[in-house]
Amino acid sequence: MVTIINLGSTKTPQISEVLTAKGILNKIVSENNFSIEEILNSKALILSGSPVLLSEIPGQQYNEYLIKYDFIKSIKIPVLGICFGHQLIGILHGGRIGKCTPDRDWQTIQVVNPHYVFSDFDREFKMKQDHQEHVTVPPHFIHLGTSVICENEAMCHPSKKMISVQFHPEVSEENGSKFFDRVIRDFGLINN
Repeated sequence: MVTIINLGSTKTPQISEVLTAKGILNKIVSENNFSIEEILNSKALILSGSPVLLSEIPGQQYNEYLIKYDFIKSIKIPVLGICFGHQLIGILHGGRIGKCTPDRDWQTIQVVNPHYVFSDFDREFKMKQDHQEHVTVPPHFIHLGTSVICENEAMCHPSKKMISVQFHPEVSEENGSKFFDRVIRDFGLINN
């Protein structure tokens, strides 16, 4: 079972739909109604997007996000972060959040470092965007992809199965489906 934490995105059901269509058992849990034990008993964790703008959250509330999701830094199961989930993974590991030009359209992503999940893609490919913030690549993470709007479109942890993307593969049609196929294989979920 893959657990998807819905951090408030209207696109979260599409993540579940894509996984279900690929034969992957999954469940969506609310950001306000999950247990860490439940997460740790999953085969993988996906962090969705959110309408929350981290750069506009007051200090105490911002720190509450860091405390609530601190377990992600030591988690042993594979993790995929999408949009806000990407930003959350970034700030938890030392990245900095910032504003960028709002992007609600298709964007060309350029691969800057090879990774298994992009091995079926050309060096440049299109993905759907929906964000107005970005996160810097944290120390020791590997920068995987960039675009003209967002420097850090994709990154991964160097030794864990942890990858995150600023774009929204769940609404990126054929390219998004191909991305999820590779994530499913990379995370060892193919027979689960």
